[in-house]
Amino acid sequence: MSGRLRSITALAGILGPACFVGGWLLAAALRPGFSNTQQAISQLAREGAPHRLLMTGAFVAFGLLMPVFAKPLARALGGGLLLRAAVTLAGLATLAVACCPLSASGSGTRDLIHGAFATTGYVAIVASAGLGAMALGRRRVVASAVSAAVALVAAASLAMTLTGHDVGLFQRGGLTVIDLWFVVIAISVLRNSSSEAPGPLTAWPIAFDDSDSPSSS
Repeated sequence: MSGRLRSITALAGILGPACFVGGWLLAAALRPGFSNTQQAISQLAREGAPHRLLMTGAFVAFGLLMPVFAKPLARALGGGLLLRAAVTLAGLATLAVACCPLSASGSGTRDLIHGAFATTGYVAIVASAGLGAMALGRRRVVASAVSAAVALVAAASLAMTLTGHDVGLFQRGGLTVIDLWFVVIAISVLRNSSSEAPGPLTAWPIAFDDSDSPSSS
């Protein structure tokens, strides 16, 4: 992969999370009385919600950009197809969430389908960090430990949403910690994008292999 193309795909790993987080922050700010602590992100894109297209657009941006970032992320961590598939699935599930918003009535088959897509996205995004930690393994002990901690914090936070208490807080916390993880890796790829030669590259904050040879999952 050329340095220029690597830079473009790495930017997707920054813009995707930025659009997602920026979307729910702005949409909530434009909606008086909305609680980021108590209400889920999908409520901002519910049918009939004010400024719902803003949140829907954020879902779409994340959903389109993360599959673009999946390949360079997997290579950066020395992961394989399973890691790439997890990141891609997280994006596609988010696209599905955008295409199937919560209904205005707040009940029915559509809401169940929406919930299934959202859950799939949650599992995929947590799996991305977990698989990333496994891929780093003993090669980068600190980076692997941090990635594992990110996955555990995100999983615990998203599991806490099942209690029904502070759903918005735990959901945003769990997803944002993974979004930050994506951004850190994307920055690392960008810092190495000037190198045209394939092979192991070392730069802050992790070392990664950008060779064209397939890696194990």
